Amino acid sequence: MTKDYWIIEQDGLTIQQYGRGFILPKLLAKDQHLQHICYADLAQVTLNYQVYYHISAFDFGPDSFKLGLTAKDGRQWTLDFSTRVKDFLPQFVNYLERQGVPVNDDQQIMAVVLRGESLYDHFNESSNTTKAN
Repeated sequence: MTKDYWIIEQDGLTIQQYGRGFILPKLLAKDQHLQHICYADLAQVTLNYQVYYHISAFDFGPDSFKLGLTAKDGRQWTLDFSTRVKDFLPQFVNYLERQGVPVNDDQQIMAVVLRGESLYDHFNESSNTTKAN
């Protein structure tokens, strides 16, 4: 119930971010403070996969996959992706581009997804190779 979420809509994205702190008042509020961001207001969208480096064998932190939004007026949002995005990410990126929103994919995440590879395996394999060298 308190996990941030976002909804892909025809004219933009609707975002609910709870933030930190005491969440109960936010859940009970009539106005849930949903933010709607029109695609026309976006200057850029960035795909970013971040490998979580485990400190010990008992460290179970997950990697993170995020969508960074930058509005034309400078506002920024960071939205979490599930690593199970292969079913919708290519269509979503294509839709953003058709709406005139540039998509920054410096890590070539789309290529990995289109090849059917696991993002976790792809990025952790290269990080393990780097650590060994």
